[in-house]
Amino acid sequence: MTAGFGIEKLGLVSLRHPWICLLIVAVITPFAIFGATQNRFSSDVREIFRSDDPAFIQLDLLNERFPSSQPDLQIIAEADTAFDAKDLEALQTLHKKLLKIDGVTGVLSIFSAVTAPEGDGEPQPIFPEDLSTLEGSETARKDVADHPLIRAKLLSDDWRLAVFALSLKQLAQDTEGQAEERALVAAIGK
Repeated sequence: MTAGFGIEKLGLVSLRHPWICLLIVAVITPFAIFGATQNRFSSDVREIFRSDDPAFIQLDLLNERFPSSQPDLQIIAEADTAFDAKDLEALQTLHKKLLKIDGVTGVLSIFSAVTAPEGDGEPQPIFPEDLSTLEGSETARKDVADHPLIRAKLLSDDWRLAVFALSLKQLAQDTEGQAEERALVAAIGK
């Protein structure tokens, strides 16, 4: 008994009948080439499970009508101690600079939060214009910490961790679009 369980004897057929084997290879090759050109690879997980199921079609329709609202990029700012007025001013400056970067369509941070409007008035930012007022006022800090958008989502309870969620413009999924996206993220990192 051999390691190939006798399959290696098929090679002897090509030695006995070389023209027939060559003809078989010539007939099969165009089909193999056609099949190889039809192979596509998609790294999108959703493409792997694509089907004609009505639930999947409905999910595709929902995704088309309501595109993903998840942030494309998250920046986390962390301090050894609770953020003071100077730290908050630096974070506010970062928020404003991020908004000005070409390719950033939106920034969600602690400075995006607003108070509920009173009557027909406009909602006011939860953070005062003068951030030093938070330094001595426990009620102002408590108002910020108790805001439903901020509490444990954009600012940690101990005021040492803040999250900036950035939405980036949609770029092409090809190599050029990926290069643009890497350049955009590099610009944000500066």
